[in-house]
Amino acid sequence: VPFPRAIFMVAPLFYLFFDLQIFTASGGEFMSYTLSYMIVNLMMQNYLYGAFRWPWISELYEYVQTVHLLPAIVSVILNPRKPTFKVTAKDESIATSRLSEIGKPFFVIFGVLLVGVAMTAYKVYTEPYKADVTLVVGGWNLLN
Repeated sequence: VPFPRAIFMVAPLFYLFFDLQIFTASGGEFMSYTLSYMIVNLMMQNYLYGAFRWPWISELYEYVQTVHLLPAIVSVILNPRKPTFKVTAKDESIATSRLSEIGKPFFVIFGVLLVGVAMTAYKVYTEPYKADVTLVVGGWNLLN
């Protein structure tokens, strides 16, 4: 489901750009609850599916799918009687090397996340009293 992935990707940007505190926790609380949850989650994924899927590759795959699935699911929710299905072109060739047009959203997302990293550094410098929360959110953004 792409909705949790999209929210997980956008939530730290809301704090960094607009100072909205969706997830309020200190650095210590983050380490004791969220980070431990994420580590245990990755360990369980590796234990259960390690022979078939690599946890980090699965995360990357789900992020990539989010970009293309989210608009499709939203269009079906908004208009359930008229779903469209786009068939991939069969006449494409890999004889010439080129950048796929479906890759453009990933460059935009990468650029926005990179600006978020710069905003993290700026906020740590200008608001040192909130540095622990800003570093946690900046790390979350970096993980994305």
